[in-house]
Formats: sequence, C-alpha cells, structure tokens
Amino acid sequence: MEALTIRLCRIASVTGGAGEAAVVAALAEHIRRTDQRSRLDVRTVVSDHDRLHRPNLICHLAGTNRQVVVLLGHVDTVGTADYGALRPLATDPLALTERIAKGAMGGAMAELAQGGEWLFGRGVLDMKSGLAVAAGVLLRRARDQVSGPHLLFAACADEEATSLGARTVGPWISRFCSERGLQLAGVIKTDFTASITEGQPRRIYSASVGKVLLGVSVFGVVSHAGEPEAGLDPNRLLAGITTALTYRPHLADRTADGETAPVVVTLSQSDDKRRYDVQTPIAAHALYNLLQVRSAPSERLQTMLAEIRQAVAAQEAEMRGLSRGWPVSVCTWSELWQAASGAVRRSLERQAARLAGQQPHQLNRRLVERLVALTGTAPAVVVYVAAPPIPRVTSSAALSHRLNGLAAQGQPVVNAGHFPFISDLSFMVDSPDQQDRKVLADLPQLLGKTPDPPVLAPGEVILAGPCGDGAHRADERLERRYTFSVLPSLVDSLVDRLAAEGS
Repeated sequence: MEALTIRLCRIASVTGGAGEAAVVAALAEHIRRTDQRSRLDVRTVVSDHDRLHRPNLICHLAGTNRQVVVLLGHVDTVGTADYGALRPLATDPLALTERIAKGAMGGAMAELAQGGEWLFGRGVLDMKSGLAVAAGVLLRRARDQVSGPHLLFAACADEEATSLGARTVGPWISRFCSERGLQLAGVIKTDFTASITEGQPRRIYSASVGKVLLGVSVFGVVSHAGEPEAGLDPNRLLAGITTALTYRPHLADRTADGETAPVVVTLSQSDDKRRYDVQTPIAAHALYNLLQVRSAPSERLQTMLAEIRQAVAAQEAEMRGLSRGWPVSVCTWSELWQAASGAVRRSLERQAARLAGQQPHQLNRRLVERLVALTGTAPAVVVYVAAPPIPRVTSSAALSHRLNGLAAQGQPVVNAGHFPFISDLSFMVDSPDQQDRKVLADLPQLLGKTPDPPVLAPGEVILAGPCGDGAHRADERLERRYTFSVLPSLVDSLVDRLAAEGS
C-alpha cells in the first residue's frame, strides 16, 4: 500500500488538470493487474456536467448477500505553489522526505523526517494513501474470496473544487442498488484524520458537516474621497457585516447534545476596484463559510440574514450624519428576482449562458451584479447563496454509539461525530438537506427554478482514514505505521460491521 501511495503521489493531480484522469488510470491498471482471478468489475463513469469530462473509477466485488458497502476516495489534490523552492519535489514523497530530513523545512520537520515514521508530500495524506488502503482492502477480500456484502470502490474527481465526481457517482450507486435489488448499507470514506497525541484514541467520524457558501454583496454610493459624506463606502458597510458574522460562537451551529460546528469565517472579501484612484468603490463582496451539524441550510441562511440586518441598522445609526447614502435596503436574491420584470429576467438568462463554465461563486456574483444594475437597487446589501449547498449526512444513533467501542490492533478508536472539513460523503447517501428546496431560491444560477433533488439511497456514513498532519500545507505528512499497518484492518472490520447493521 505504501508503494502504491508513492506511485499515485508521483502523478501530479491538481484539481482540473490531466492528472486526475491519470490517477484513475493508474489505479485501474493496478487493480486489474493485482486481481489475478478477475473477480472485480472495473469501470469508469464520466462526471456529469463536467466540461473536462473527467472519469471516476468504480470497482465492484460481488458479495454473498444483498448488502452493499462503498469505499470512497478522491483522486485530486490542491496545488503545490506553497512548496516554494521545494516545489519540484512536492509530488515525490521519498525525495521530499529526504530533503526535509536535511533541514529544508527547519529543525522540527527534519527531526520528524529523520525518524522514519513520517512521509511528506502533496497528496500523501489527502488522500492518495487513503486510495491505496481502500484498494488494498478491496483486493484482499477479492483474493481471499471473503463472504459478505457487495463491495464498491469509488475514486472520484473534483473533490477539492465542486465534487462533480461524487455528485455523479452517488446517484450511480443508487441506481446500481435499485436495478439489482440490493440495499446500500453504508459508505466508508478513507480520507485523512488529524494526527493525535501518543496514547490518545484514534478518531473516526460517523457524520459529515453540511455547508452553505453565503454571498454578501454591498452596493454603495460612489463619491470623491475628499467628499465622503456625499457617498457611502461599501467597504465600511461590509466590514461591519463581517465583524458581526465571523468568530461569533453564538452563531456556530450545534447539535442537541452540544457538538458544535466551526465558527463562521470569510473565504473571500474584496471590492470591485481594479486600479488606484481617489473614488470610493462601487461595490464590495464577501463569501462566508457556514457549516451545519443540525440546522437545515435555509435555517442557517435566515439566521445570517437577521444578523446582517442588525449589523446594517447599527451602522446606519452610527453613520447617518456622516453619509448621505442612507437608507440601505437589505434584500435576498430571491426577493430581487421575484420583483424583476420579464425583460430583466431574460437578460440574466442570456448572461448566465455566456458565463457557463465559470466557478459557481464567480457566476453567481456576476448575476447579482447584473440584477442590481438592471433594477437600480443600489445602495443595497444583497444576500445570496454563492454555490450549491453541501448536505450534512449522519449515521444512525445506534451505529454512532457502537462505533465508540472499537479497537484497531489494540488501539482504541473513538467516534468524533461530524467530520469538520466537508467531504464527498455528502453526495453519497440521502439527507434531509436534499429536501430543503427553499434555500435554492437564493441560488442565482438557478434563475428562479427549483430542480428535483438527486435520487440517493439511504445509508450509514463513516470516515476512517490515514493519520497525519498538514493537509493543504507544504508540511503535509503521513503517519506511516498507523496508516499502512493498522488502518487496513480497521476499514476491513468496518465493512463487515456496516453489512451486519444493514441486514
């Protein structure tokens, strides 16, 4: 498994590049070559709505009962620019680890690299080692003709961006089960988990957080910097909104038993000026990361909308004598869309067609700007959903409780609840969030339409993956012994446990 990890890491597979397909091809070749008795059905499925036509790998090992368990992973990584001078070695774990051992990242990292327990490199942790472990479990069960559930191994493209691969593979699995009279017991994702202090239990997760990418665009009143009272600076107003929303513990979503999601933070904030002059900006824009562990997406949106209205009202009270730009309306995309004329709507439909292929947050911001321009809404604060929401998914209470009693080769394992980093698990099984169509009214790219939710089978979810540290950083590293000696047996046991729960 370690050799396969290194082989996969040496294929640079940054999201959107040719390497994603190359990793799928390398995995397929390895599985076909190792599966000497040809017990596995190996195929690729092209991602829907993907202008790059990226493939996803799906391997099927027939089972001896009606249960289906899925091993899930992703083939793409983030970029390597953060490695600086070490960038040529970023995708060569052995060479990079050797260089780090000589002090290329400082004394602390050198000590780790010299000890032999850690392997460095882009993708070693997130998540090419997880792909190797899942493939190893699949091949071992095929070789030993293990009785039990049907086993699917899915390696998906585009996880680090918009999850087009998983959004395709989830419904594919639902159809696979329905057409064969099978039942999806659950999905195990072998993505990374954080490193832990020696002697502490290893972590697995029985749920994955949901996410709403909240967009806020502030349209001010332009003025000369020498006459600020004649205008309204959108950066000032947006700064107040950001202060009201971010790092506020009371706005973090939480479950009934006290599990709390990470606080709200910005993912982007900027105005629309592209050159320096002494004119105030026309507009300023921000994206906020809203994670949920209990609330529906539309509930989170309404909570934030109320906070934004309070923040704007507070600033109006403070600044009314300093600026003639008040009052400022606070509205949602859906409110503006409903009030728009047919001509305005047709103009937006044409613009959406011209912008096809842009990232969702870029497309949706452009549509907001166009709608405000066509309707003369400014000054205004427009609140919208900047990308399709990511559903939260959870396992049953019974399974979640039983996962706390596990041990892997003598090491205790604890269920840590919701995986906090979002994951492709959100698109594999049915979720109540999929039925929350109200939030989609504020997703500009839909232009007032509400599509049917994807057809997904119900099932349990587990994340059990490699241990390490530094995911998405230049010091990304993998804990070798746990990942390659302990994790495979843990994943194998979880396959059987899910099948038993579902029977």
